[in-house]
Amino acid sequence: MYTILKLKPDSRNWIIFKNRIKWALAAHGVVSHLDATKALKPAPPADPKQMDAYEAELAAWEKTEFTCHQQLTRALPDFTLWKILHATSVADMWTTIVTEFESKTVLVQADLHAHFQSLECAKKGDL
Repeated sequence: MYTILKLKPDSRNWIIFKNRIKWALAAHGVVSHLDATKALKPAPPADPKQMDAYEAELAAWEKTEFTCHQQLTRALPDFTLWKILHATSVADMWTTIVTEFESKTVLVQADLHAHFQSLECAKKGDL
């Protein structure tokens, strides 16, 4: 897997982080575990004769899920990691993270806007 820079606790690098984690997982063909588009945990078969195939499919799914889990969690600050420990899948973790940091993005934008509004040119300063 690729090395992804850590998400900053104040969310300054959220947009870049979000894209980099998606690209890293997409490069390995496992981004569906992040967005839950396709990678759902396989269901047990009704026919006991298909149990061997199911167990192989489940093992492959779990390996990919844990790889995505490891890739995502190693790029998070500890306080964010604490907030997602209850999640049962990588997709659940990602949903929690997106919800938190997307709401912070609006606050960061408002703070940045207020900061720019308060800027003044010094007396006899050169714009």
